[in-house]
Amino acid sequence: MAFRIEKAVVRGELCNEDRGVVTGRIWLAGRKEPLRLNLHGNCLRDLAGSTVRFINPRPAADPSLSVLAPEQQGMAGELTASRKVRQPVVSDMEVMELIDKELPVPCRIANCLYLEWYSAENGRVVIESADWTVGVTLPTWHMTADEEAEQMAASQQHFQRFIHTITGEVSEETPEDDEILPPGAIDLSPGTASAELPPIPDLLAPDDLLAGTGSLEDGTEGELEFLDDIPLNEFEWEQELRDADRRAEAYQEAFEKYRDHPEREKMIATALGWHEEDEPDPEIEPPMEARLMEEALSGLEPGEREASWSQELDDDEVELGEEDPFGSHHPLSQRAMDFALALQREAEERGLMADSTENRDQSPVLSLILHIITLGGKLAGALDGWAQGLDPEPGFIIAMLKRAQVPLNEALHAFDCIDAAALNAETRHWLQTRKRDLFELRREIIDLMHHLRSS
Repeated sequence: MAFRIEKAVVRGELCNEDRGVVTGRIWLAGRKEPLRLNLHGNCLRDLAGSTVRFINPRPAADPSLSVLAPEQQGMAGELTASRKVRQPVVSDMEVMELIDKELPVPCRIANCLYLEWYSAENGRVVIESADWTVGVTLPTWHMTADEEAEQMAASQQHFQRFIHTITGEVSEETPEDDEILPPGAIDLSPGTASAELPPIPDLLAPDDLLAGTGSLEDGTEGELEFLDDIPLNEFEWEQELRDADRRAEAYQEAFEKYRDHPEREKMIATALGWHEEDEPDPEIEPPMEARLMEEALSGLEPGEREASWSQELDDDEVELGEEDPFGSHHPLSQRAMDFALALQREAEERGLMADSTENRDQSPVLSLILHIITLGGKLAGALDGWAQGLDPEPGFIIAMLKRAQVPLNEALHAFDCIDAAALNAETRHWLQTRKRDLFELRREIIDLMHHLRSS
């Protein structure tokens, strides 16, 4: 993911008075020394040839930014103080109320300071704000419209390279950094170009696999259609899910960059390397895990999907549908959701949630509840389709259940972070009972994984 550092910025300045070079200093809350920028490229026309200075009236330290290198060497992306963005003209609370009621949120168009660069050390770094104090000096040189178009094209190509580092894909259409420097750019140092992407293994072309033909390792031609009939194991599904995560992350990056662009869909498709025929509609695209679930199905028609989780475990013939005894949720996912709701209610009755609203990041009880809610969602993604009569591959379910272990372990850790010494004996006993309940849920999840591996 890109580093978005605007909340931590105290003040800063960028200078593009020398054509082809952008230098600057940016002070961050919690750091004594500023970041020093030394970038190939130029600002866009509103800042080209000028020095821009900016002040954030409400900076806040962000410990996660400690990994930012003090010397930011690399390539300029979009550097402008006149990017158009939509800003709500109502409070955050009113925004949430309007969204809940599915009503439009009134907005205004505002100029936004948007500073983007591609660091050799840290990748993409972004500053974006429409609420700062910004000042710009008179330019020492003037950028033409053609030069700005070339700088924008270079910026978009840097972004595509960044997206490819997320997805692990390499595009033949994306040139190397030294091929897309803007006019007048000079070489600042041998280490400023982005690191090369790893080579692509010499595999069969995707078109060959789809067509069912291709070259085998011994050089012979053969039919490959049988590959489609082999179910993936849990490790292959884990890789598929990691790939899906990377694609989702890449889409999120592209959406955030182009969300207010008048040709947003086209810009996102270009950045992600989509072709016209495979570009999804963001309004109707299902969640990533739902799409993977559908890919894992055996291909049965809806009326033929009669297998349930209990059939797999007990060999009982339970036909799901109108007579489905479990509703739309698998018992394990339903238990996790009920567990979270009961835990919140019981914690409130014991006065353990009193300070949660003011100290959300520091409340172990609230953290515990949120992790169990996440666990319920992970279990639903793994098991609910199965409970509804679908027939996903066992490897897919196991891979998804492995993912559920992460919030489960975080919830167990949150239990240990609760200060039991400050509680009365009855509350300590309640806490230990609830922790044993979570261990029992964990045991049942592991038992199900063992069953699926042996089936």
